[in-house]
Amino acid sequence: THIFIDFDETIFNHYEYIKWLERKLSNKLPNIKQLSGTFTDYHTTKCKNLRIYNHRSHIKDILGIEWEMFSAEAEKARVSLKSDFCYNDVHEALGYLAKSGSDIRILTYGDSEYQYYKIRTCPIIAKLKIPIHVVKEPKGDFLKKYYSKNGISGILIDDKYPIDVPENWRHILIKRNNLPPTNNISHIKKLTDIVVLINKY
Repeated sequence: THIFIDFDETIFNHYEYIKWLERKLSNKLPNIKQLSGTFTDYHTTKCKNLRIYNHRSHIKDILGIEWEMFSAEAEKARVSLKSDFCYNDVHEALGYLAKSGSDIRILTYGDSEYQYYKIRTCPIIAKLKIPIHVVKEPKGDFLKKYYSKNGISGILIDDKYPIDVPENWRHILIKRNNLPPTNNISHIKKLTDIVVLINKY
């Protein structure tokens, strides 16, 4: 079985990470407290449910420094404090799935530089050697192109809805804080809930 897992707001708490940066780097970068308030202004909508975050422009405009300087300071702070920005249930869930015999992968949409940067803030992914796909096309299109032939089936866990997955695939919606938009889709509130649902398939 293939199990593809979204990253932002499924594994990684993006908004909490931005707020953490504001707290931890405020002494060196006073303007950093403007990051969270301007965060959505630097997203470009590509199509329904898909936005690209223009991280380089955001950092340059608000802080006046290049991404390379900022990311080095942020990573230094994270490593020194041993901070991890996975949601609390992620380590247990990924550990279980990695031992399940399924083909576990991360499938995330966005700018590859920024996505890989964020993924490093969740060291469990590297520890478990989970493959990563960073794409700039709708995830359903990616799955249809590469993971739908010869009867391939699988599960996509994602906080976005709707996603047009291939015929042999199931989309399981994860909504940590809100009710699902419809009762016509399997949904979970935390990633560890996936264990029960997988045993049904």
